[in-house]
Amino acid sequence: MTQAYNLGQFGNKVNTSGQANLTTAVTGTLPIANGGTNNGSLAVTAGGVVYTDGSKLVNVGAGTSGQLLQSNAGSAPSWVTLSVAGGLKNTIYYTASGTYTKATNNPTFIIVEVVGSGGVSTSTYSVTPNGGTSSFGTFCSATGGNGFSYSSASGGSGSGGDINMTGATGSLHGLTTGGYNFGYLVTAQAAGPVYVSYGSGGQGTQYVGTNSYVTQVGGGAGGYARKKILASALASSETITIGTTGMSNGLVVVWEYS
Repeated sequence: MTQAYNLGQFGNKVNTSGQANLTTAVTGTLPIANGGTNNGSLAVTAGGVVYTDGSKLVNVGAGTSGQLLQSNAGSAPSWVTLSVAGGLKNTIYYTASGTYTKATNNPTFIIVEVVGSGGVSTSTYSVTPNGGTSSFGTFCSATGGNGFSYSSASGGSGSGGDINMTGATGSLHGLTTGGYNFGYLVTAQAAGPVYVSYGSGGQGTQYVGTNSYVTQVGGGAGGYARKKILASALASSETITIGTTGMSNGLVVVWEYS
């Protein structure tokens, strides 16, 4: 038996070809398996992304410009801002004693380089024989080479660093009116890297003894130490000491990394 219907009975829910109007003719929530959303309250937004929570479609909404959509395993995805890990954030040069404050830039870790100034002396009379010591907290330090008397010139050394370069020994020049001891010197630039070059230590002055002989003692070169330190190992502030003994001051450089 065939049942005949008058299209008017459908209350304009179908068109003249018998096709249903999905806006007015369908009630309930259409499952995903049947091409629906299984979510009767799904609202979409411009720039939003639709995902499934395992039973229905859900809109995560729009992120902000430049963000990335991050998977959170079985939980809802989320928008995140991309950040670069391990990048250099800041470089600080200390040419005078002071304090390093961690909270200023909140680094993940820092690399510290300390340079001790070289000592200098004059013949048998030591003026500033010992090289100056530069240090960063209790983590690392370096002492410059000694420029001692003409008969016992010796080198200083750094301590506590992962990398340590001993300061050069002061040298003796007999029967001369001047001279230099060559070693490693470190020069701080206003910005940019620290350059290590082969140069001269401090120059001693001549001394005329009772037998009218002249001796010359050169100065020692600066000591050097370098260390990587995690931010978690740092106190809120660390004391920085710059060696001032000898011909020139020492130097401390702090590189901060994210």
